[in-house]
Amino acid sequence: MDEARTSVHLFHVTVPCLQLSAQESRRKRKEYMDTLESRCQAYFNENTQLRNRVRQLEMSNQKLLMQVKKFQDMMGTNPSHSDINTNH
Repeated sequence: MDEARTSVHLFHVTVPCLQLSAQESRRKRKEYMDTLESRCQAYFNENTQLRNRVRQLEMSNQKLLMQVKKFQDMMGTNPSHSDINTNH
């Protein structure tokens, strides 16, 4: 009889503990998912900014290449015969 009472008592003690444990587990999972979502959004924003920066740099590079070609044409130099890296 004492064993039956002990089992019932343990059941009443264990169930609330399990419920609290499950609740804590759900809270931690939600916190983890919120953190992941926040980091994902931050990386998405950074990626967008970097793509815009690359686009700007590509346009700037294209303009500079056009200026170099224009100056070469003005100077009458042919890029295929000149070597920019020579130090004569």
